[in-house]
Amino acid sequence: MVISLAAMLAVMQAFAGDLDSLEFWLRAKSDTLKVHKLVRISTQLRKSGELKRSFDVALEALKTAEMIGWKRGLGLGYGAVGTADFQMGNYSSSLEWQLKALAVREELGDLQGKSAAYTNIGLAYHGMMKYREALRYLDSSYAIKNQIQDKKGLVAVHNNRGMVLADMGMYEPALEEYGKSLVLGKELKDDFGMAYALNNLGSVYSMLGWNKEALLSYKASLEIKRKLGEKNMIAACYGNIATVYLLERRIELAQTFADSALKVSTAAGNKEIVFQQYRLLARIDSARGDFRLAMRHMHLYAIARDSVLNEQNTRRLIEAQLQYDFDKKATMERQEREKSDFLAELDKEKQQKILIITSAGLLVTLVLVVLIFRSIRASQRKSRVIEVQKRELEEKQKEILESIRYARRIQVSLLPSENRIRNTLLRLLS
Repeated sequence: MVISLAAMLAVMQAFAGDLDSLEFWLRAKSDTLKVHKLVRISTQLRKSGELKRSFDVALEALKTAEMIGWKRGLGLGYGAVGTADFQMGNYSSSLEWQLKALAVREELGDLQGKSAAYTNIGLAYHGMMKYREALRYLDSSYAIKNQIQDKKGLVAVHNNRGMVLADMGMYEPALEEYGKSLVLGKELKDDFGMAYALNNLGSVYSMLGWNKEALLSYKASLEIKRKLGEKNMIAACYGNIATVYLLERRIELAQTFADSALKVSTAAGNKEIVFQQYRLLARIDSARGDFRLAMRHMHLYAIARDSVLNEQNTRRLIEAQLQYDFDKKATMERQEREKSDFLAELDKEKQQKILIITSAGLLVTLVLVVLIFRSIRASQRKSRVIEVQKRELEEKQKEILESIRYARRIQVSLLPSENRIRNTLLRLLS
């Protein structure tokens, strides 16, 4: 007992510290750390039963992620807002948020995130009583958790599949799923998983009319929930126990647990559980024959139910504004991308033109070089021909001159000398 109390105090102190820092993080600089912190605080607020605050903080985390353009943060934000919406009973809008979270997770290739989104979508469909769709998404989550060996996640998936099967009237496979969840939860010492499995086992036992087994399961679940300090879970468990006692006509015990359920759920601000307890109290009043008090509780039930519906409408307006802001930002980003793409295309065309002109210039230069080279080669060939012809001409000229010289030598050798000719002429003249 002392150990349990100390553990609860430690949890409460840690939780209080985070809540004390909420105002700090709301004013903090917008960055990824702020998104993480706000999502964590939203989760803690949800577990403590402060669902409206949990929703608002999750919405702030989402807005921050959008502001800084962090896609992973968008997935976290969508998931946190959707989960808070689900806890308040807004299954349709929760489904929309979780589908957006799934789209982001798929784009990022985040298997763990995809599995969580599949689970949350399945739960939303379950809340909307679309059981086939719920099982389809829960099976997809189960496949991923098996793939990545997420045993703690498998505890939750077995629980969730059991819930859907039970609501489909398939009690035997539902009990089998809850049994798997409970065994695996004990192995992992997962108190949350065990508490949910025991609570759900109690629900199936109650549907089957096994009230003794139902009470044992509910009370075992309640003991764990008290240790965890989960107000919503405690309130729901009180209500479940009260319902079983009512079925057994143990009116005083039913009254005690129903009053406890109403007190805890009111303190937690969980209006859905509150109006369910008003309806349960009206049934108890009727069983006691106090129809005036039954009418009063039915009136309070109607007021609480209408309040929930009004809050749902307000949230839808907030969601519509958030969606408008998101779409507007997406449109601006798309226009900016289109502008960048257009400028990039212009730059690409410019580069292509420069490349074409440069290539043409290089081609012309290459052609000129080839022509000049060929001209030089032709000139060199002509020069060599002329040189050969010149040498041949010189050789022929040399041969002619030598022939002339040779003929002259012969002629000179045959003719008398000049002195002889002169002497002969002088003699003839005298």
